[in-house]
Amino acid sequence: FFDAVNNEQNMRAIVVLALVLCLASTSLSLPIVVGESGVVNSHLLNASDPSFDHQTSTYHSQFNVVNSDSSVTIRPFFSPGYSLTTVTELIESAESYIKIFTPSFDGWDCGSKGCAPSACRVESFPVFSALLNALHNGIKVSVVVNDYNTAVAAGSIDVRTFLQLNGADVKYYKTTTFMHSKVVIVDGKKVAISSVNFSKNSFTNNREAGAVLSGQDELVSFVEKVFDSDASAGYTKTPQTYSSADMATITDTSTVDVNVPTPSGHSGQYLYKPEDHTVDGKLELYTSPDYARTSLMDIIDSVQNSIVVYAYQITDCDICNKLITLNNNGVDVKVLVSKYIYDDVDFEAAQVCYQTMTNAGLTVATTAGYSLYTYSHNKYFIVDGKGVHWSTGNLSPTDYATGDSFPPYDQSGWQRVNRDFNIYVESSAIVDVFQTVYSQDLSQGGTWSSKYAYSTCN
Repeated sequence: FFDAVNNEQNMRAIVVLALVLCLASTSLSLPIVVGESGVVNSHLLNASDPSFDHQTSTYHSQFNVVNSDSSVTIRPFFSPGYSLTTVTELIESAESYIKIFTPSFDGWDCGSKGCAPSACRVESFPVFSALLNALHNGIKVSVVVNDYNTAVAAGSIDVRTFLQLNGADVKYYKTTTFMHSKVVIVDGKKVAISSVNFSKNSFTNNREAGAVLSGQDELVSFVEKVFDSDASAGYTKTPQTYSSADMATITDTSTVDVNVPTPSGHSGQYLYKPEDHTVDGKLELYTSPDYARTSLMDIIDSVQNSIVVYAYQITDCDICNKLITLNNNGVDVKVLVSKYIYDDVDFEAAQVCYQTMTNAGLTVATTAGYSLYTYSHNKYFIVDGKGVHWSTGNLSPTDYATGDSFPPYDQSGWQRVNRDFNIYVESSAIVDVFQTVYSQDLSQGGTWSSKYAYSTCN
């Protein structure tokens, strides 16, 4: 069992295994899936409200898919390597304002429970430093983030509050269950959409994927409208009271150093150096949950010859079954997934999908794991060698929810629903970039297998 669970999770893995053994009646097969993905036994998943869920009113889909064939500049970037450089430079390029969607925002040194103001000010996370300098240079900074109800000790401060006390507008998300987007908007002119969380691991140790889009204000405007809507629906927190000495440290407007580590990798890692590509082909941009499931399925259904999936996890049985159908119809289907998954329950849900595909004759490849990356957290697929779809969300029911109306937990029909962004673009140059990353990582990996007979999708 531990072969499939990383060392940091062994204690939780023991608990999960104990529950399985207690509940299993006649065998050691593992049919129980009760985590965020909600693939099997979703009634158990939906029986409790996660602590980060602050939704209080029904959300109705309102943002239609944006289709464009106008020229746009796309600059792909990946972790490890140049994602931190790309995001930091994007922030430092701002002349008027910066808007950020991020699921969490903690310091690399000053974590979720905060630290002394003097330590927070010299926090090593360069994105924080760049934002602090931007505020002191008159740039407006807005952030929408989840509220995990984490208490900060008296006299300590976290990076969100530090930015807030320097003038940032920090809003806590409540539109749907969870805000899962990783987006940076600058001046209404540029937007980064990626899988990169604001964590050191995500920037430096994971495989992540995304791109900066510019030169097409309509696309940036779409993302910004969603941001403004969620920010308007969100709420603020009142900071604790700090001493006059601490406030002097917090509000010191002198420039702080922004130290971006030189991109480097170890043996086997492929590092892509970002370049701009002018794209004139088809482009489709949409947000989850607004009509997202239909949009995703339509793109998958459009596949004629081949699909290459490189994803952190696949926990949606409908998607797994579609891939099987494509394979049965003669389409060349390739699947590469992360060897390790952070959440135990998502891990179990993914095994159900992988078992189903394997039983149907599909080969599910896995990345090399810790010898290459902590997690392969990217979320993209390539269609017919002509288009790439990438997302801030996983191939999971929470990221592509069913329906158009999403009530809060205490109302009938509740389901876990994430806010995400998705983009599909047809460009041979962009395909080549993402295909090369896939091929390099595939060459270092292996094939999925399990010692256990997992349940399968219906």
